[in-house]
Amino acid sequence: SAQRMNACRLYVAGGEYGGCRHKVEVYIPLTDTWTLTPDPPVVVYDANSEILEDGRVLQAMVYGTGKNTVIYDPSTNTYATGPSSLDYFDESAWVKLPDGSILYVDVTFGAGGDDKSTERYIPATNTWIADANAPVSLYDPYGYESGGAFLLPDGRAFFIGALGHTAYYTPSGSTSNGTWATGPDIPSAQGTPDAAGAMLVNGKILCAVSPIPTSGNHLPSPTAFYEFDYLTNTFTQVGAPGGGTTNA
Repeated sequence: SAQRMNACRLYVAGGEYGGCRHKVEVYIPLTDTWTLTPDPPVVVYDANSEILEDGRVLQAMVYGTGKNTVIYDPSTNTYATGPSSLDYFDESAWVKLPDGSILYVDVTFGAGGDDKSTERYIPATNTWIADANAPVSLYDPYGYESGGAFLLPDGRAFFIGALGHTAYYTPSGSTSNGTWATGPDIPSAQGTPDAAGAMLVNGKILCAVSPIPTSGNHLPSPTAFYEFDYLTNTFTQVGAPGGGTTNA
């Protein structure tokens, strides 16, 4: 996971593979140097994080129960135990909402990835609370993967799923449940299993998609690229890097 902290410092934690899953580094642009933090309590893989309003980082640990968090304080270069979530956040995408709370959709292993329950982190109480259920399945039942999630310019959150479904979330602005609505499916029976996406300066979302995963192929190819426009609720295919419409 990665977060831009105060003074444009960059926080980078763990990784799914390799030997650095228990390491966290901070890049300091003024000195063009990377500095290791103390090792977090357990390894960090498939883990999300979010920057809090006071500059600390809420870090998912995704180890053991898959519900543990720590909070990194850059002013003291130390970790403190964070609150446990209500359900698993492995492979999940977190969205920081306008009120500072952090939203994600739970994944329950062994339940076919079909867990539509959601929860939010409330900074004022340092707790996770249950929220309303998502309207569609966002995880696939094989690799339990999903796609990205984004805060839209209008204050809603938008989630893209591995099975090609999408969903909008309108926050309440309080600890009351928000409201979910079904978004458009990705065209041509495609989805976003563990796929990247990025919001452009115009508010559109550039996303990588592939055929929907199967039991025999959790990460199928080829990869195509679309722009999603929340104002028109539509996906439009764009060219692939290097030319053509897809990458192998």
